[in-house]
Amino acid sequence: MGSWINPTSVVGGVLAVAAAAYLAAVYLVWDARRMDEPDLAEYFRRRAVASGIVVAVLAAGGAFVLRADAAYLFHGLTSRALPLLIVSTLCGAGALLLLVRDAARGARVLALVAVACAVVSWGVAQWPYVLPETLTFAAAAAPSGTLTAVLVAAALAVVVVLPGFVLLYVLDQRGLLPEESVDHRADRRTHLKESGT
Repeated sequence: MGSWINPTSVVGGVLAVAAAAYLAAVYLVWDARRMDEPDLAEYFRRRAVASGIVVAVLAAGGAFVLRADAAYLFHGLTSRALPLLIVSTLCGAGALLLLVRDAARGARVLALVAVACAVVSWGVAQWPYVLPETLTFAAAAAPSGTLTAVLVAAALAVVVVLPGFVLLYVLDQRGLLPEESVDHRADRRTHLKESGT
């Protein structure tokens, strides 16, 4: 139980939620601009900047927590995972700078790379452990037959599902999907007529 409820886990969880909020706000800036909604774009731009600053503060404060609570992970982050953290920091700073200057065109890619590098750096830092210095990936792995079946199922899912998602995303980004709206007042009138009220 102590492996899951400790200061490192709390920092990791809070940082993950803040990073997801940051990415969502950055992506919503892009979508609001694409939909020609300048007020909404400004609303999300401010939230993206604020959540980006929160993520940076949490990451900096989290380093002190890791140093005190998870020395193995801290050492991994400051040695073998350091190049990834540097890329994450530079991309995060670049995305914030673009958002502050209201030039959010490249902010989306930079924000994505920053968060992705931070996540990957965490994995690199604690390798080969699932739970540092307690449980390795090899010890936690399922039997090879199970792993093969899971990999085959995942590969089939990617082959079947991914093309449809890519097509849907491209059509949405290019504005080629038909508008589907429902006049709720007309539906309500029809319902009232059918029910006799």
